[in-house]
Amino acid sequence: MASDREAHYKKLLVFADVNMEVDENPERGISYLQQFSCGVGHVINDVTRRLLQSFRMIFLMRVVGISATNAGLITLYSLFVGALIFAPVAGFLCDKVKIPVLSRRLGKKKSWHLFGTIAATIGVPLFFSQCLVCGSGTSEWVVLLYYFSIATVISFSINFVDISHLSIIPVLAKDQSEAAKLTAL
Repeated sequence: MASDREAHYKKLLVFADVNMEVDENPERGISYLQQFSCGVGHVINDVTRRLLQSFRMIFLMRVVGISATNAGLITLYSLFVGALIFAPVAGFLCDKVKIPVLSRRLGKKKSWHLFGTIAATIGVPLFFSQCLVCGSGTSEWVVLLYYFSIATVISFSINFVDISHLSIIPVLAKDQSEAAKLTAL
């Protein structure tokens, strides 16, 4: 009876590889370095998201001098564009599209992760620095356009890093418990 139940659960806990083909290879596993790297990736991703969520409006209002309404619009815009546009696009691209040079070397998911990481490395410091195109008499609309543009880059990058990072877990893990362990790190 227990073996029937175990066999039933084993059928339910089958992982798919990058091409969505069933892979029941028990040899597949993950090293301690990969586990550590996955955990560090979770932490960096969460810290970046929390930094943006908690400090973005304060920075825009107190440092940049944008009104509370406009700072809220930038924040709301970045959340909506991330959820409605970039998250589905990132999921599709990570699964279906290869970056010509990088995908051969790293694979589809890791190459999109690198692409998002590079965009975040550029976007986050640009957001939390002085407006590069603004002067002393610059209109608030120019400042808003600048920060909307940077918020778009950040939203793009955070979604690509997050989606590609989490989509690597089922590919690396050999079973459901290892996937849960990687997600919890």
